[in-house]
Amino acid sequence: MKASVIMPVYNVRNLLKACLLTFKHQVLEHEDSFEVIVIDDGSTDGTAEVVSSMALNYESKYIYIPRSEHSSRSAARNKGIEAANGDVILFIDGDHLVPPNYINEHLRFHKAYDNFAIIGFRQFLSEGDTQVEKLAEGFSEEMYPPIKKIDERFQIIGQFSENFSNLSFAWYLFWTCNTSVKRNMVEKIGGFDEDFIYWGLEDSEFGYRLYKEGVKFAYSRESIVYHQHHEADEMDKILKWSQNYEIFRNKHSDMEVKMLEIMDIYKNAINKMNTMSWINKFTLLEYAIRAWKKGRTLDNISPTVHHLTGDLEESTIQKILEEAEHKPILIMDHSNEEMLDVRIQMHESKFDIKYYKGKRRV
Repeated sequence: MKASVIMPVYNVRNLLKACLLTFKHQVLEHEDSFEVIVIDDGSTDGTAEVVSSMALNYESKYIYIPRSEHSSRSAARNKGIEAANGDVILFIDGDHLVPPNYINEHLRFHKAYDNFAIIGFRQFLSEGDTQVEKLAEGFSEEMYPPIKKIDERFQIIGQFSENFSNLSFAWYLFWTCNTSVKRNMVEKIGGFDEDFIYWGLEDSEFGYRLYKEGVKFAYSRESIVYHQHHEADEMDKILKWSQNYEIFRNKHSDMEVKMLEIMDIYKNAINKMNTMSWINKFTLLEYAIRAWKKGRTLDNISPTVHHLTGDLEESTIQKILEEAEHKPILIMDHSNEEMLDVRIQMHESKFDIKYYKGKRRV
């Protein structure tokens, strides 16, 4: 299986060099391969020279798009998709570092099941120098600055578990800093909507259209990426998110999209309602859509707890899935079964199956 890594960039030449070096150390199954497609969205900082000067041991492509009033992340990604020839389209930003198992973890899911979009998380690095020269030779934690902030979506896992089939709003978490989907599904929904010219939500809207086509979302705990520190105008990003949300809402009249207004930080700030944390807003959003679509509120039934160890028989798994039609289930998985989490996320049950992966047996 082949992965095409789609990477839009704009004036991040120094961060991009470190990013591309980390792809030199990917460890894949013998039959697998990948390509990295860098789409330069009109950079003026010498990005082209950096890319052309690098000696990479993997297939790569560089595409330059002149900057214009229509420039956008959506348009850049679509150019990359057009040039891709992989079975799986993997999205990442050019300011990230990837560990050696990054691509393999995404492909592992797609080999097992067809109709999935995979979501990985990121860690935010503190300000400091990445040891670019050493990254050319290998990858380790000593080569980049310490982690200063963890992905806010980890809080969602803490509350709703690793099982994204519990989430009515899993599509909102499809952020293109670390996600993948089969190429045929990308083509089916027509790629990214290029009307989204501001920052944010163009990827969630892409995820929403995948969701409407019946694609399920799975969380990959092992495909962590590392966001390199650089300055950003956070208030400008919040304002642009709000502008893109207006475009989103005008395109989709569904209640789920209208409910996203709960997450609109800009409008909440104007109305002096920005006191609720991000995770609390998402939780409110999630339970609101459950009540509206399924008539469900918080489960008041104590869950049955299953501690799974050893090699699992099919009958055991089926028994758990059947039990979830009658009451909530809590699974603590200590087994060596790598794909159990994905199998559970395929299953839609009346009650939640909360799934947490524990330490594997040695």
